[in-house]
Amino acid sequence: MDLVLNKKVTLGDVIGREYKSEVNALACKMAGGANSGLKEAFGNYKKALKTFMDNLTEEAKAAAEVERKRWETEGKPEEVKIRSVINVSFAPRSN
Repeated sequence: MDLVLNKKVTLGDVIGREYKSEVNALACKMAGGANSGLKEAFGNYKKALKTFMDNLTEEAKAAAEVERKRWETEGKPEEVKIRSVINVSFAPRSN
């Protein structure tokens, strides 16, 4: 039996993967030039993703929406699934 975790795929999920380096660069810039992976840059990721999405062309948004629908029907790409498992597995626990 396969374990299936159904989680709605958002446009941000797709854009965050497809434009990963651009969004990370924007997050670093918003954090005053902090290096990618540092707490300061990470803290700006959601804001950077929203800003990046707001500035995408309608054609790019439409292409991302097609990809989002594909992910919902076929499942997320393997590297996205693996990254999700790693993030959940190593997330800090509150007691």
